[in-house]
Amino acid sequence: MQAAIRVLMFLAAAAIAFSQSFTSIDGRVTDPSGAAVSGAAVELTNVDTGLKRSTVAEGTGLFSFAQVTPGKYSLTVKAPGFSVKTVSNLQLLVNTPATIAITLEVGAVTESIEITAQAPLLEAASSQQLLR
Repeated sequence: MQAAIRVLMFLAAAAIAFSQSFTSIDGRVTDPSGAAVSGAAVELTNVDTGLKRSTVAEGTGLFSFAQVTPGKYSLTVKAPGFSVKTVSNLQLLVNTPATIAITLEVGAVTESIEITAQAPLLEAASSQQLLR
């Protein structure tokens, strides 16, 4: 009976130690006027390991990452119509939840122009260019 109690106490202590090995980060994504940016893609990257986690901001602009291993992180937020925002050097500590407010700036409209070049036509017999 005492052996079973010792095992249970050990497992309980291990569970407590394990649960304290993580942290969390949450925040809110807004535009310059303070309005929520719904659907913003949020990516959390561990700088040391390269491990990436992603989520999407809710309708109120809120996002959350639970059970994050402590360490140095960068946070990147993207949304259509806004410039990409990256926050570097986020130091997340054990059992110390972090909260961050992200304000996205309105991005410039970009245009894409595709140019396809054609080689000029040659007359096979004389190697002269033909006019179109």
